[in-house]
Parts: sequence; structure tokens; C-alpha cells
Amino acid sequence: MHPGVTKFIDTATIYMRAQEMHIVHFSGGRINPAAAKVGSVNVIYWLALEQAKVGHQVSVVVLPEKRDYKNVESAGFDILEYASPTRAGFAIDKQLMRDIDSGVLEIDIAHLHGVWNPTVAVLAAALRKRRIPYVVASHGAFSPGIMQKQRLRKWGFKLLFGLPLVNKSLFVHIHTQDETKDAQDFGVTAPIVVAEQGFSADAIPSGLEPAWLARRFPEHRNSFKLIFLGRLDPWHKGIDHLLEAVALARTQVTNIVLFLVGPEKRRYKSEIPKLIEKLNLKGHAVLVGPLYDPHEKYSALASADLFVLTSRFEGFPLAVLDAMACGVPILVTRGTNAGGMLAGNEAGIVCEGDPKEIAAAIVKAASTKDELRSMAARGLELVKNQTWERAAAFLLDEYSRRLKGDAG
Repeated sequence: MHPGVTKFIDTATIYMRAQEMHIVHFSGGRINPAAAKVGSVNVIYWLALEQAKVGHQVSVVVLPEKRDYKNVESAGFDILEYASPTRAGFAIDKQLMRDIDSGVLEIDIAHLHGVWNPTVAVLAAALRKRRIPYVVASHGAFSPGIMQKQRLRKWGFKLLFGLPLVNKSLFVHIHTQDETKDAQDFGVTAPIVVAEQGFSADAIPSGLEPAWLARRFPEHRNSFKLIFLGRLDPWHKGIDHLLEAVALARTQVTNIVLFLVGPEKRRYKSEIPKLIEKLNLKGHAVLVGPLYDPHEKYSALASADLFVLTSRFEGFPLAVLDAMACGVPILVTRGTNAGGMLAGNEAGIVCEGDPKEIAAAIVKAASTKDELRSMAARGLELVKNQTWERAAAFLLDEYSRRLKGDAG
């Protein structure tokens, strides 16, 4: 391990050194785990909740990019919503700055989320000016895949805003050991802390329906059911490669069907149906739409034969933990950053992002169902230790140590 990297500790007990702190998370989306369309909002919700449970004063400042759903009504921590940023994200509500300056919003440490966001960069600069320490959570921001589009524009943003943002932080919070090299290649010189994502068993309702997909889509009752859960972004999530892989796999295993569960971005609304038609997958790739009702969402997962995520880049996808907790076997590409955890615990299938590699993995999975059941059982045991309580406690310990100047 690189000497500048602190790994999420594996002991069951985490000793808290921190006295009560005023912790403020900053979010670009409203805080509602049942309605949020991006995983970072759910990470903020669960970390804030667990940090507040152990006695810290925790607030989440919401600077919403969109107002398409409401903040959760009862959170267990304070949610403070300010006006949306303007001027392409570079102008922040002046009332927020006044509240910080007057002490209305007291901050011992700020936890910023994201790197490729002008608002986060502006917030960091404002916090530095006021000598308020902050942490930056990456959420997969250092993946080389991000630089593949709008390369020149992103290089400029990285040099002007991204590097000062991360390298002047108290530490950079990444979500999996797999991200470490990407962070260092990006140019991160600040301390790096690996705090893995958590999972809350409370999120899964009782009485899941293990035949939900078969009931909803009876024509596929006897099919080998693949399920994707997430935003239907064909490039970021690798859905273009996944659809091509399913078409290839069906030449060997004809009863494969792919269920695509998640919201569509407006600009991609026609792209996936066109790919389905082009690859002759009509009836074999089903656009289910978003499932915001927890019973439907987790029942859909529990009734699949294989969860698949073929993203070009991720931080650490919470949907992987959702699927593991439902006892579903997992197939991911290396770009998801979940491969190290799954392969190291023999809890899932990990392959490259090439459609032929994905297709070969799907075909193998369809023919080795006993091994799938064993992997699913190992995944179910693994996710029991991936709690938000442990993740939050570890980060609290890191806040405290580093605020005191103890990085050892």
C-alpha cells in the first residue's frame, strides 16, 4: 500500500477519539434515499445519519441542481436548503456565506462530495479563505474513463479547479482500494483515506417477492434473468457494451433476457431503444423504468438470476451491495471499482469491459448455476459487515486524528 493511503480498518470495533464535532456535508441533490437519482446523495444521507446517531452535530447543506423531488421529512440530522447555484455552478447563494460567517452554520469540518463540479470547487475555495478544513469524497472522480469525453475542457478544469480542490483538503475520501492508483495518477498529493461504502439492512423491506420479475413479465418466467439497476446512461454505465454482450451471449444461450431498471436521462431516451432494435434484442432487453418503491426494487433484484453492472467508471456502486444483500449473484466489469472486493472474497464474477468478455462471462454464469449460488451466499455474508455505522465511525476517527495533526 502507498504510504499516503489509510485503509478502512477491518476490526469490528472502531475506537472513537472525536469529541462532539459540527460536521457539514454539502450535496448537489436533495436528500431523499427513496427518490435520489444519483448514488452520492444516498452516501451523504447514510453517513450523516450514522454520524448524528453517535452524538455529533450533523447538517447537510443542499444546493440543488434540480428540484424534481423533496428532501426527506425526518432525517435524524439537519437539512438546510439554499438557492441553486447560478452561472454554470460558479455562483453560490450569498446567504450561505453569510450564515457561515455569522456562525449560524457552524462548521468544524466540511465534507464535500465530488470533484468535477464547479460548485464544489467554489465552496472549497470559500472554506479555505475562512480557514475551515474540508474533506473531498471522490465518488469515482479519478477514473481515467471520465477524461475520455471533452478531454481538453476537463484538463483545463482539472488544472484550474480540480487539483487545488483535492490537494488543499484535509484528506481525500475514496471508496475502494481499487481507486488508489487512479487518485495518484490524477495528481492527488493530499492524504488518501479509503472508507468503503456501507449498506443498511433496514433499507430492505420484509416480505420480498422472489418471483416478482416472473409475475410482472410472465413471458420470461423460464428465462435466465439478468438485471441492471441504475441510471440508464449508455456510455457511463456501459449499457451499450452490455446490450452488445447480451446479443452475443444469446447465440449460445437463447433464453437470456436483460431487465434494465432505472431512470432515463432525457438526452439518452431514444438511444437505448435504438440499440435494442439494432441488435435485434426486442423482447430480450426489457426497459422496466425506475422502481422507487423499495418493495418493488428489492423484489426485482431478488427475483433475478444475475445482477450485471458494466460501467466504464464508478466510485463504488451501491447497487452492487443492494444486489448482494438480496442474495443475487454479481457480474461486474473492472471499471465499476467493485472487482477487487468481489474477486478477493470469491463473491462475484469480474471481467473486462469488452462486449466479448462480458458475453463470455454471462454464458459461463448461465451454465454454472451451482457456483452462482455459492458466490451469492458468500456475497450475502460479506455485505453483512459493510455497514454505514462502521464507515461513518471510521471517517469520524479520521476527521479527529487529522484535525489534531495526527496522521499516524
